[in-house]
Amino acid sequence: RARWGAPRRAFQAGPGPMPGPALKPSSGVHDPYGMLFEPERRQLEEALARIRKTRNAEVVVVLLRDRDPASSYSYRDSAIQLYNEWRVGQHCARDGVLIAVYKDARKVELRCGTVAEDCITPYRAQQVIDRHMVPHFKMGNVAKGVVAGAEAIDAILAGTYSGGGGGGWFNNLWAVAALAALAIAALWAMGERQKAEEERARRKCPSCDEPMELVDAPDNEVAEFETFETATGERKRRTWKEIEDESFTACEPLEIKMGLRGVEKLRCNGCEEVRIVTWPKVTKETCPKCKCMGTLKEHKERNGQIERSAGGYDSYGYTVTKTCQNCGVVEKYDKFEERYNGSHRSSRSSGGGYSSGGGFSSGGGASGSW
Repeated sequence: RARWGAPRRAFQAGPGPMPGPALKPSSGVHDPYGMLFEPERRQLEEALARIRKTRNAEVVVVLLRDRDPASSYSYRDSAIQLYNEWRVGQHCARDGVLIAVYKDARKVELRCGTVAEDCITPYRAQQVIDRHMVPHFKMGNVAKGVVAGAEAIDAILAGTYSGGGGGGWFNNLWAVAALAALAIAALWAMGERQKAEEERARRKCPSCDEPMELVDAPDNEVAEFETFETATGERKRRTWKEIEDESFTACEPLEIKMGLRGVEKLRCNGCEEVRIVTWPKVTKETCPKCKCMGTLKEHKERNGQIERSAGGYDSYGYTVTKTCQNCGVVEKYDKFEERYNGSHRSSRSSGGGYSSGGGFSSGGGASGSW
């Protein structure tokens, strides 16, 4: 059964002030309301004793209904105050960890001493809460939650913590990386499918609707199997170069040479029709006169115009000249670009600093709720 709803008289008692924990528990577990069964308590005490022996660090677990209603402290500050009063830790009360669970408020605090913060960073502490403790608390099992949290702290102190757990999937970098890889793979598959559809449409014979075959042949090779009647009445078989000259526009040879346009030689096996098709590989600016793509070369030069501003940025004037490499048309226009002048400084404060937290804990750790 869920431990939060276990039929215990002490656990079902009405809300009241937090029992004054005058002395730090020698076993490391303070459970005045009997939230843990005896086997669970022994398991938790053994885990805490193992940490004290192998890691030379002290972890204390406190299980309460709520913080003292007469206190003005927040849950975070209450946990820090309790840490400092008990002086949790093996040496100078600075290397300990306190786990405080507030059942009625459905909150958990994990607070570390100034020495323990070197290993248990706020990010790691939040991982312990979100991935190892809160998932069990949501299911009503406080014992498994605190034991899982203690074991995760043991792994962090040992340097073997991998960040796994039952919750916090959004914070799991491996899960985010896997989702990103799946998204990239899906986009790539969609792109490949679109390319395949465009290729099928491009290689479809206009006469018989059959798929045409890609031909790898030099330009001077004869392309047609049957003779073709020219405009002068002459019958001949055209080469691929002649077909290219007849079908290409004025811009396409230059765009193919620049790598902006693809070209394919095709032959239909059904009706033996031959053709050369082209398609744009990329999209670039076209010349307003000859309509060739990617032939405009831009040159930018300062024209001496400056518009000063008190906001830290000045506008500098430029004269832009665009010249087409195909038809030679020239286009000129002026534009302004903003540049930082270094006169404006931000008055932001980093908000950093060191807070003693009223004792040996600097307030390091993390908070959670469920």
